[in-house]
Amino acid sequence: MIRRCFSAVLLSVALGAGVFAQQPAAPGTSQAQKPSTTVQLPPAPLLPQSLGAWTLTDQKPAVTDTGFNDVINKELGVKRSQAGVYTSGNNQLSIVATQYMDATGAYAAFASLRQADTHATPVKVGNESEVKGNEVLFWSGPTLVSASFQTQPDYKALETLTNGLPKLGGAAGRAPGLLSYLPKSGLRAESVKYAVGPATYQRDGGQLNPSIVDFSKSPEIATGQYPHGTFVAIYYPTPTIAGDRSRELLKDLLEHLPAGATTDSVAVRRAGPIVAVTYGQFTAEEAKKLLDQVHYETNITWNKPEGYISEASKAARLLVNIILGVFAMGLAALVLGAFFGGGRALIRVLQGKPASSMHDAEFIHLDLRQDAPPLQREN
Repeated sequence: MIRRCFSAVLLSVALGAGVFAQQPAAPGTSQAQKPSTTVQLPPAPLLPQSLGAWTLTDQKPAVTDTGFNDVINKELGVKRSQAGVYTSGNNQLSIVATQYMDATGAYAAFASLRQADTHATPVKVGNESEVKGNEVLFWSGPTLVSASFQTQPDYKALETLTNGLPKLGGAAGRAPGLLSYLPKSGLRAESVKYAVGPATYQRDGGQLNPSIVDFSKSPEIATGQYPHGTFVAIYYPTPTIAGDRSRELLKDLLEHLPAGATTDSVAVRRAGPIVAVTYGQFTAEEAKKLLDQVHYETNITWNKPEGYISEASKAARLLVNIILGVFAMGLAALVLGAFFGGGRALIRVLQGKPASSMHDAEFIHLDLRQDAPPLQREN
């Protein structure tokens, strides 16, 4: 009887579902599910309407871009750009802001536009900034900003601008890690260049043969000037490519010396996927000393603030961590022993018993001595 009632209920549900399925769709609707529409808001403008006492106007500055051609802009990964003129009383401020795909493009553009006679701003703006007269150039994350003041630079206004610029997390928002492989001693900071393509490299005055560097393998190149010559660090996707290119680079440099370079200054060394090159007026000892500072290990994290960590430093850190771990475990053992053992003893003392229970009368034990009387079976 129950099974028949249950069958009747199932039949009623099935018929009801069929009736609803055959009902016509409401006017203006389709039986097929319409694709959902996603509303994507446009990104916030690079230039805000105000920067403290400065107000954005409808004027356009005389220069509205960074001056790179389309090929270089493509190599650097330009995403968007905005130019504007601000006024504060009778003072005027022209700004050109360009956003790139990541911080590598912004830094490469900054290094390419930085001039030799500029100097660091008295107040840090963005990740890195330079000033020359009333013109300030800086990069912040994936954005490069060129600001030209009519009078003295207003760094507070630029700080306000920096706070509203796009931000990227992780390595995409930091300077390229390859820069850490340029030896610091003797390096002229304003001379550092960074290239991700042949057009950018040639614009920055690179003297290595682009066909030998082989930009089809997607290398990145960091170049720095030293008192007696040039140091170049090239990062390739794999050590195999780096090994092949290092041999070809050395051969080409010895056959076609860069302008003003000596044979002794030409040296090439590969460290993993990195190829280091020296040329100029270095002595053989100076070139070797620079190249010996280039190390690479697979556990190195790109864009790591401390850069390369030697084996001695790693061993010292491991030993210190082991010693700290032993002290921590010993301290934990003492604390736990005092807590459990001392706590139990304190409770027994408060109950009027000895602190130790070894001689308690109620202590249960088995007398297994040989002279113990045998057990008697009760009848």
